[in-house]
Amino acid sequence: MSAGPNRPLVPDPPTREPAARLFAARTFGALKHRNYRLFISGQVISLSGTWMQRVAQAWLVYELTKSAFALGVIGFATRAPVIVFSLFAGVLADRVDKRRILVTSQVVAMVQAAVLAVLTLTGTVEFWHVALLGALLGTTQAFDAPTRHSFFKEMVGSEDLMNAIALNSTAFNTARLAGPAIAGVLIYTIGLAGCFVVNAASYLAVIIAYLLMRFERRTEEQTGSGHWDELKEGLRYVKDHKTVRTAVYLISLASFFTFSYATLLPVFASRVLEGNAKVYAGLMTAAGAGALIGGLVVASLGNYPRKGLLTSAGIVAFPAMLIGLSFTKAHAFALAFCFLLGIAMILLTANMNTLVQTAISDRFRGRVMSFYVLVFLGPLPFGNLLAGRLAEALGVVTTLRMGALISLGISLLLLCRSPRFVRYRA
Repeated sequence: MSAGPNRPLVPDPPTREPAARLFAARTFGALKHRNYRLFISGQVISLSGTWMQRVAQAWLVYELTKSAFALGVIGFATRAPVIVFSLFAGVLADRVDKRRILVTSQVVAMVQAAVLAVLTLTGTVEFWHVALLGALLGTTQAFDAPTRHSFFKEMVGSEDLMNAIALNSTAFNTARLAGPAIAGVLIYTIGLAGCFVVNAASYLAVIIAYLLMRFERRTEEQTGSGHWDELKEGLRYVKDHKTVRTAVYLISLASFFTFSYATLLPVFASRVLEGNAKVYAGLMTAAGAGALIGGLVVASLGNYPRKGLLTSAGIVAFPAMLIGLSFTKAHAFALAFCFLLGIAMILLTANMNTLVQTAISDRFRGRVMSFYVLVFLGPLPFGNLLAGRLAEALGVVTTLRMGALISLGISLLLLCRSPRFVRYRA
């Protein structure tokens, strides 16, 4: 209380929270949940190793084959299992303990990385080895990805769901930033095999994190329906939900025509920028830095309701930045466009994921997210194969530009025909 001479006592003005503290509370709200803190810490370490392996593996394949098409084949082998197994994984995630699925998938992925490390270290690695191990990793991802996405609700509840999704994207892109940068150094110090060894060890972090989580005892859900009936029920739900259906069209379009740009970056770095593995790692790092910044911005928006508008901005911006990259031959400009690509990618993927998760019923969460993962990752192997073949026939620049233009044109048409999606509020 304060008062001047001959003045009545008046209450002191309320103290305001420092802006930085409010920003941190809004941006990192999901971290108040212990299980989510364990999840994020394990993810950052494990995903950093995964990105190291991606960079090292791409360069290994290019050294073994000198072929853009071979890179596309590896991309296909890694992503194709999603098409076969992800829908079944969604039914499983709605029935059984999600943590059990996640731990199992991480153990198998760790074994895969260890085998690749041994083959490379002994000098016996061949192209078919990489393809076969890529297919094994893709199978684990087919079960891991939809289960992990549907697991957020169990870790943080409804209130912090959107923030948790955005922070997960931030963690993913923190790893995307750190992994290629570390790989660029390790390739020249301990070799490609060293990257695979470090990746295998990094899986221990996320496995331990899952095992340390605490949940109320949950009985596995039993229903009178068979797996096939539950799967059909989930697909009908997606078909009848207009917002989710539009999201499916848009994300599958972007996946097929533009997400394969990462597969072609080793070729772009070598043939267009006339660089080496270090230049390629730099491009990947720049994209990761942009995605990290974009993820923090999205997380800081908290429960900003206009998810449709944010998602639409990412849908347009991503192919636009890819077109810009296709027109540059200067290293500095290529880094800048990769940075902007990262920002646009997070605007698209994080907000699309949030939009879908907030629009659906808990009862169908595992099945809807498995279908979302299918249309997100399923077109990638075919896009990778097509991009690799076109890059050999038409050149990497023309391939990047064509895919971006097709994606941009059709996406704009879909958005114009789906104003409800653009106006969607979560």
